[in-house]
Formats: sequence, structure tokens, C-alpha cells
Amino acid sequence: MRRSLIAVVTLAVIGTLLLPATSNVAAGTLPDAWQPYLWLAWPIGMLLAAPMISLEVRGWRQSEEYHPGTVTAEERLDRAAHDLADAARRQWTKEAGLRSLHSPEPIRVRWSSTGRPVAAELSKVLTPDAIAGRPLRLRGDVRQVADVFRQVQARQLVILGAPAAGKSVLALLLTLSLSPDEPVPVLLAISSWNPHREDLHSWVARRIVEEYPALANSGRYGPDAARRLVDDGRVVPVLDGLDEMSDALQPVALDAIDRAVLDQYPLVVTCRSAEYRDAVDRNGRFLAHAAVLEIQPVSIEDAMGFLGGADPHPERWQPILDHLTVHP
Repeated sequence: MRRSLIAVVTLAVIGTLLLPATSNVAAGTLPDAWQPYLWLAWPIGMLLAAPMISLEVRGWRQSEEYHPGTVTAEERLDRAAHDLADAARRQWTKEAGLRSLHSPEPIRVRWSSTGRPVAAELSKVLTPDAIAGRPLRLRGDVRQVADVFRQVQARQLVILGAPAAGKSVLALLLTLSLSPDEPVPVLLAISSWNPHREDLHSWVARRIVEEYPALANSGRYGPDAARRLVDDGRVVPVLDGLDEMSDALQPVALDAIDRAVLDQYPLVVTCRSAEYRDAVDRNGRFLAHAAVLEIQPVSIEDAMGFLGGADPHPERWQPILDHLTVHP
């Protein structure tokens, strides 16, 4: 479309201005007042034609580079996964910087496997190596959540917590913690999904293209690259904020997620603890292949260590720390 528009404009200008001028010169009918400016014809013509020539050459190179005969569909999909991972990492690295999440290091958000009746037994969801020689209760902090994700056989996690406990931050940092050779984590707000109207995989694929429109370039990545990445399990949908859906949709969404992923697709879901418990109760089942982690309240010491960590005068926080110690 863009190439065609430039070509049409260029040809229109050449046709309406330069060609008549050239004809008049040949016929000797050009007004005398125009004679001093004839030397401008060639530079103007070249200037107008240059964008069209450049776009045509670029299009030729692209068609050569991604011609079906020279690049396989799998190679195109590999490139799509690589470029999506780069774009997502740039986006969320910038967001982490804006939120000062690494200033000077991530706040010590602690979590443990939930004690609520909303999860399968860990012995059924963890890999044998993760189970061997350890008590079946998980504990850690924000820096270890990616390790737990890798220890779940189906690569499925549910992250629970109280309001403002840090669920979205934990999801963001998990997104940045996965390595380039793993499925690409894509952080999406689940509140815009209506499971009555769209299945999970279709919604995730559509949202990926909306967030990263370059992935719709079928010449570079092949047709429906986002959908193929989702169907092949090469994307980890990090679905943030199940509790932000309407009360009526939460159990429906949970059931639709369970039916869509089974034990074959990686997935991360965040939700407030009470709302998740209610959704499980109303749905009558939980995500059978997911490990469920619950964020613990941030300790006063950890909070103050984070706040004062990048402050050249950390002693300024001491009165607040003293007050919170007496009045937690």
C-alpha cells in the first residue's frame, strides 16, 4: 500500500509536470521565461523517482530473502519468536526501569506454595528432579520464581496475593527472567478477554499482534505467525489480573483456561487470593497442572531496605522505620 501510493504520486507528478515540459522543449514552444530553469528538470525528476526506486529495491530484496523457496516456514517462525522476544524484553525492561524495580535490586518479595485448597498436590505437578530430596512446600523470593516455573512439568504457574501484594511486579520480573531459548513470555492484561466470545488461543494471538503489530508481517514471518507461535507452545501467556474480570466471568475464564492448556501449554496467571478461591469454588475445579504460589506480606525491614537502598542518605528513613516497627 505504501509503495503503491508513493509510486502513484511520483508518476502523477512526472506525468503532469515533467513530461509536458519535455514535450514543449522538443517542440520549441516553451515560454522564454522558463528557459533559465530547465536545468532543474533532471534533479527534480531524480528526486521524485528516488523514493520509488528505493522502495522497489527493498521490496525485491525482501521477496528474495523470504521467498518460500529459500526460507522454510519453520525458519520464518523461528525469526518471529526471536523478534517477539526482543520486542517484549525491550518493552518490559523499560517498564521495570520506570518502576525502579531494580533500584538498586528487586524488592524482597517472598512467596510460598499456597495452603489454600485451590491447587493440585505438588508431587503431581513438579518434575521428579524438583521433588527429590526436598519437602513438598515451595518457598523463595522474586529472584527464584523463574526457577520454580521451570520445575513445573507443564510450565504452568498461578501467582496469588492480597491487593497490592506485588503480583503484577512478580509477573513482570518473571517475564524478564526467562532466557531467550525458552518459550517467549508475553505479559497481557486478562481483563479484556471475554471467554464467551473468543477462545484463549485466539485471544492471545490477537492481543500479541495488537501489542506487537510488526508480527503481522506475513512476508517476513509467514501467515498467522502469532497464532502459530501460540499453537506450538512457543509463547508463555502471562495473564495478569484474573480478579479484574467481572465476578461472573472469572469462573468461566478459569474453566476456559483449563480446557485450553491441559498439560501441553505454558501459562502464568495472577489473581487476588480470595477471588481465585471463589472462582475455583464456583467453577468446581482448578488448574490441575499448575503450581500455585502465594505472595507473603512484605516485611518492614525488606521495604525499608528497598526504599533506602538507592538513597545517599538512608538514615532519613529511620524515623519511618521506627514508627512502622511500633505501629505495623
